[in-house]
Amino acid sequence: MSARATFPTPGLITALPESRERILAFSALRILRHELYGACPTIRAALADRLEPATDAFVDDAVAAGHPMDWTLHLEYGLHLDLGERACRTEICVAAARRWVRLDDSDADWIAITDGDVVALGVRTQSPTTGPRIIRGRQPATGATTGFRHQTGTGPPAVRPQDWHAYQTTI
Repeated sequence: MSARATFPTPGLITALPESRERILAFSALRILRHELYGACPTIRAALADRLEPATDAFVDDAVAAGHPMDWTLHLEYGLHLDLGERACRTEICVAAARRWVRLDDSDADWIAITDGDVVALGVRTQSPTTGPRIIRGRQPATGATTGFRHQTGTGPPAVRPQDWHAYQTTI
């Protein structure tokens, strides 16, 4: 099923007549906006008053292109915004890993999302005391190319770069 059939675009929502459908569509859009930039203070500050229009234009384009409304949407959003600041790239990687941990239904136990020296590691656990974790940090500069990359796996995470500067947050 295409994204167009399951998610109304911001442009189409404004064209809907006042109705329950329009209210639900606006609610879905607010949730998606929050998913994309809610935990991204650097991105919010960088875009300031252009944040909602830029996000809505991105969502319109993503839905028109049939992009899935899953965790990979964050990576596309980061490419669309083209914000080179490390903090912005870190926030995008963390947001994507966080959404993957919460919503992806694959059998993988972890995901590592990188962009250059930025790393976000999302780890699912079966422990009731620790719960899922997002670990973010940097890996040593190795002349790595920029652009978002990801890897998933089962068992203990294979991604453990040297000089790991990270902290953990429970979701």
